[in-house]
Amino acid sequence: MHCRAQGATVLAGVRETAVVLKPNAVVESLKDRGVIVHQLDITSEESVREFGEKVKQLSEERQLALRALVNNAGVMVFGEFEWQTQELAEYQLSVNLLGTMRITRELMPIIRRNGGRIVVVSSHCAADPLPGISVYAATKAALHAWATALRVEVGKYGVNVVSFIPGGFISESNIMRRQRLHFDEMERHMSDEAKRFYGDYFTRYAEYFSQADLSSGNQDNIKVLSNSRIYETFDSALLEVHPSAVYR
Repeated sequence: MHCRAQGATVLAGVRETAVVLKPNAVVESLKDRGVIVHQLDITSEESVREFGEKVKQLSEERQLALRALVNNAGVMVFGEFEWQTQELAEYQLSVNLLGTMRITRELMPIIRRNGGRIVVVSSHCAADPLPGISVYAATKAALHAWATALRVEVGKYGVNVVSFIPGGFISESNIMRRQRLHFDEMERHMSDEAKRFYGDYFTRYAEYFSQADLSSGNQDNIKVLSNSRIYETFDSALLEVHPSAVYR
């Protein structure tokens, strides 16, 4: 929405374009602001291919060039490592790392042809991992390593790769909207030995992070970040002719 307000043509890949057969209010709001919305699940090869075709179609029909791919998809699960199931770990890995690789690979030919850039939204947790999000931090550290190597690989072809580290704004995003369900899954799969060992610590931990106002507010409304500095830094990452490797 920020880029669209500055005159850019924006194609947004959105995982949930409808909710229980009803239009997604956030998607409709994006469309009202001139953003082109297309369904995209970066964990699905088929969905990614269809999105790639949409990019090609728009480029040809409107005589446009793809100037930037912004990899912003991400999920985070709070919970100590032993509590998190293998499925929860793979869920974070499949979105944060493998999904980002998948969509980037799909669009790389058109990015190369247009001399575009790849913006990878990373996290301060990649360098300073925090307890409770060890799996998430690992995916972000891997993402940063991948972007660092990719920057050198594709730089010789005229493609810039930029890592953007915006800082924390959990209360203004939906990154933890399923946290209650994640805790339920952890509890269901926790061994009897682990339940005895952790006692009510797990219960208190889950209650705290479930009740904390981390994903509050109306999910039907677009949340605008209150920190204007984030937008300014993002503009630099997106638009500077000779971009830095990392913006934070």
